Amino acid sequence: MLDPACGSAHFLVVVVNELADLVVRFLGETPLPEVSTALDRLRTGAGQGAGVDDVALLRRLVLKHCVFGVDVSPMGAEVASLSLWLASFVPGLSLAYLGRNVMVGNSLVGVLRPEALRPPGADAQRWFLEDQLDEALASAAEAARRVAEGDDRTPDEVEASQAADAEARAATTALERLFDLWTAEPLGLARAKQEVELHGPEVLAGRSNGLIREATALGRRHHFLHWPLAFPSVFSRPRPGFDAVIGNPPWNEVTVEALAFYGLFAPGLRSLAEQPRAAAIAELLARRPNLPDRLAAEQGRAALERRYLGAGEYASMPGDPDLYKFFSQRYRELLRERGVLGVVLPRSAFVADGSTGFRSWLFEESTCRRLDFLLNTGRWAFDSEPRYTVALVSAERARPPDNQTLRVAGTATSLAQWERQAVSPGLALSHAAFGPGWTVPLLRDQAEADLLAKLHRGSAFPRGAGGRWRCFP
Repeated sequence: MLDPACGSAHFLVVVVNELADLVVRFLGETPLPEVSTALDRLRTGAGQGAGVDDVALLRRLVLKHCVFGVDVSPMGAEVASLSLWLASFVPGLSLAYLGRNVMVGNSLVGVLRPEALRPPGADAQRWFLEDQLDEALASAAEAARRVAEGDDRTPDEVEASQAADAEARAATTALERLFDLWTAEPLGLARAKQEVELHGPEVLAGRSNGLIREATALGRRHHFLHWPLAFPSVFSRPRPGFDAVIGNPPWNEVTVEALAFYGLFAPGLRSLAEQPRAAAIAELLARRPNLPDRLAAEQGRAALERRYLGAGEYASMPGDPDLYKFFSQRYRELLRERGVLGVVLPRSAFVADGSTGFRSWLFEESTCRRLDFLLNTGRWAFDSEPRYTVALVSAERARPPDNQTLRVAGTATSLAQWERQAVSPGLALSHAAFGPGWTVPLLRDQAEADLLAKLHRGSAFPRGAGGRWRCFP
């Protein structure tokens, strides 16, 4: 299970607890000797008198084997690891090694499917990368498996997990250099893809030049994330991809605003009136004269990333380059067949033209189980974005059944309303109730939903001269 923009891992902590409870109930009906043996090893490592129950031990097992997160911020990834350590802490045991569970990386920038590197016409002949890719991913997946299965009861066992992780990374070093080259060209490194196409085998064998070194540097600067290398066990298995993708992706645009940037160093700037704000910024820059240069560097990085996101890997979208739109496109590639999606998106994802492609995938190619809408007035649901109507999406990457109806509920404006809404069946919306481009209406009751569908199925209202409706008393 993956959160591709995990932040401080609030969602993943809940996942760890929920999965552990589900496993406990499952084991009560279907005992599994291997799990029992693993629990016994951990219990022995914790020592006598620690008072450890099976649920606490299962949280630790579930975390290492099943729960993964990515964040573009190194600090964010550190906080996520800390949150997960606290959620899975067992007295008497060392903290579990999470170097394979929480990764630093930009989920939107990097190679997701290696087939993208295959040149046109390569189907008729063996692709140079095919053997190396399979071999490297098999070695990395085996090392990653040892990391997941490590008990990490003692410092020595944690070191063994770290060594297995280093082995997995070493197995994919050559592929990482190749993938960095492929990713770097849209970020301004000319002829990088040509280097892959003309000299791919030599790059894998250790070829080095200024172009390759600059691609590697760009990869570190922009936190490239090459998914098959970061999660080899997930992407080298049959039906590759994650079983579930969850989370709340960033909603901001791919930009760096001066006020938001300076606010990182002087919290509260945005809430000040114009003149006090200008004075506070002037005082901040007097103390930190290097901040304008850092701002310019961040704005340059954001401009390059906008260029990357518009370079062809992502479908062109009208409107602002909001990050959630790109994450919505990423979800379909991260999920394996029959994988489950559970994410938080703004209401605009279900009405704006820029998200039409996501809605088409969600409603035409996938089985959307339910949409819930809520209004975050007073931040009763989320700490940020009090102005927005929020959508909670539950879907499965599987072809929808014929004549599917979508369950839609909303719009809760308080926790009490949400508790009632969450257990309600919601409204049943047929395809005819949707607007153009699969826009989703907000309706009060089933009668409105049925009437809207009937209107859409019927003939359009006639228009008078000049293409306008004409009304008569």
